[in-house]
Amino acid sequence: MEINIPEVVTEVTAQFMRYEAALNANDVAVLDEIFWDSPHTLRYGVAENLHGYAEIKAFRAGRSPAGLEPVSYTH
Repeated sequence: MEINIPEVVTEVTAQFMRYEAALNANDVAVLDEIFWDSPHTLRYGVAENLHGYAEIKAFRAGRSPAGLEPVSYTH
């Protein structure tokens, strides 16, 4: 088994960064595109557990964009 295949790491990192940017900007169109359109898709959030793409999409559409700025951690 191979791990840390450079091409895979690059692709996953790019998609993660795209997701984070969309999440922080409340870019609902990109977030809807990223999530798998399936009743099997799960999303566990801070205050919600969402089951199925339709429920996730509805949550995104109704969520306030206030307070979505990235959290800054200091040591």
